[in-house]
Amino acid sequence: MKKLIVLFSLVASLSVLQVSSMVMPPGYLQGSTDTDTVRVLVSPELGGLVDRWITEYTHDKPGIVFRNNDISDESKGYQLGDDGVIGIVTEDYLRSLERGSLWSMVVARDVIVPVISADNPFIEEIMENGISPSAFADAYSEPGRLTWGKVLNTDNGTTVNCYCLDGESVKFCLSQFMQSDKLTGNVNRISNSDELAEGIMHDKYAIGFCRLSGIIDYKNHAVRDGLQIVPIDINGNGILENNENIYSCLNDFNRGVWIGKYPGSLCRNIHVVSTAAPVDEGKTAFLQWVLSGGQDYISEAGFSELIPGERQPKIQGLKNVGMAVTAGNQQPFSSARIFFIIATVVVAGLLVYIITKLVKAASEKEQEVPVSVNAGAFNEQSVNAPAGIFFDRSHTWAFMEKDGNVKIGIDDFLQ
Repeated sequence: MKKLIVLFSLVASLSVLQVSSMVMPPGYLQGSTDTDTVRVLVSPELGGLVDRWITEYTHDKPGIVFRNNDISDESKGYQLGDDGVIGIVTEDYLRSLERGSLWSMVVARDVIVPVISADNPFIEEIMENGISPSAFADAYSEPGRLTWGKVLNTDNGTTVNCYCLDGESVKFCLSQFMQSDKLTGNVNRISNSDELAEGIMHDKYAIGFCRLSGIIDYKNHAVRDGLQIVPIDINGNGILENNENIYSCLNDFNRGVWIGKYPGSLCRNIHVVSTAAPVDEGKTAFLQWVLSGGQDYISEAGFSELIPGERQPKIQGLKNVGMAVTAGNQQPFSSARIFFIIATVVVAGLLVYIITKLVKAASEKEQEVPVSVNAGAFNEQSVNAPAGIFFDRSHTWAFMEKDGNVKIGIDDFLQ
């Protein structure tokens, strides 16, 4: 019997373990190390920004490991098309990819803006009518002396002093905006944003193309005193129409850039790209931080942060993805737990039933065995105690016969 009980207990235990292994989700008991490592590929000109992001983000998160490499480095061991790899790339690089097969999200911008001094004598006319792309092209790509009269269609003969920020990315943006590959020798190229801003600020006849991040007073969230962004008359009709007028304040301008009212050739988005929307906690948490706390470091790298109205839906979208994945992972476990409990109860019930039946059968078998009374053995069956006899505590007995005679004797304890 004991062997049978042990055997059935062993079978029940094995059944429970088999059920649990079938229903527990993979990785439930052992976490995956992949979620703790974020592999990033970066466009070369974004290397400084991404390095700063990673440094600040991992400062109080020692458990997260980043592997970031230049996207053009073929020896990196992984590529953008691999699962789990995210890229942080410029608009130019994204155009070279098959964008339809990738998930992408804008996290920052590189915005180039035309700027004049707040002391420019033609500022009222410029702010009312704007300057068309063709007029900018005349100033920056046509040889010869350019006057403000030609730019504004007046007879003013004052020379326009043209400036631009030096660099291949700015040069590319201007060539796309002006539809010209060459800048004239009259254009002053300056590599430092602060130096360029100061030069335009103190030259009332100057006009220059700067990065938006280089002319912002971040403390007051406004364009720096002494500078003014030049409105662009996109359709070239000589009038700054309502849908073109996004220059009243910095907030309006940033919103106009976001919704596409600013020339796309002067605005390059910075994207996070991947084969699919990130779902694991390590990547989604990092991207949420990039869209919140990480925005504070974008201007230091010379780029422009997103406005809150653009960031919040993206952050919420990443949170929703994470919640959906978490719920999806938890649901099978809930079902598994229910099934595990039911299976355990069934196995235990079956085990109790079988053991009970075996014990009962053994008991009935023992009752059926005839009891042989051994005269030499003292037990309940061997004691003869007939009715109608008076027993004494001294193990003697007395019985009165019908004729009045009394029989005496000793009981079976003494025999």
